[in-house]
Amino acid sequence: MQIMRRFTPLFVLVILTACTSSGTSGIVVSDRSLPAGTFHLDTSGGGAQGTAYVRGYARVLPVKEPFCDSNCQKFDYIYFRVLASGSGTLQQFITLNQGNASVGTQSVGLGCITRSGSIMYVNDADATGRKTRVLTQDIADAILHSTGSEPVTLALTKEPLTRGTEAPACYSHFTTVELVK
Repeated sequence: MQIMRRFTPLFVLVILTACTSSGTSGIVVSDRSLPAGTFHLDTSGGGAQGTAYVRGYARVLPVKEPFCDSNCQKFDYIYFRVLASGSGTLQQFITLNQGNASVGTQSVGLGCITRSGSIMYVNDADATGRKTRVLTQDIADAILHSTGSEPVTLALTKEPLTRGTEAPACYSHFTTVELVK
């Protein structure tokens, strides 16, 4: 597996490509060809944390600004449909957070498409607080052009968050998004 690192002012991205089949069930398939990662549910109060390796594709759905009753702004939100994961713990996370604004059916939210066609997201973690992050254009393009028949593999890292927070429209539970080649 070849890893190419890209640095942005906000965080490090790693690009990886994928080759596999698409899944159709509502359950994330465990795939031993993907690294197991470190993603786990922390029962001591830190919530889910660590890195999950997933294969899937982007789906763009319109969402409105949360906690807004009139003249609400709309966003094109990216749900990453997870076809396979290196660990079954991600399925538990999805099940526990189903209905949350940034977790959908067999999907995790990655953020919103910007006017320039990149991906912007807000993440909150104990170590960094709430930060807005933007993926580089080439990485956003790789995610946005993924399909069920041509998925990509991502390494998604979630840092601990021990407090509740109201999530903005472009929220993602994941602090870093890495694509592998």
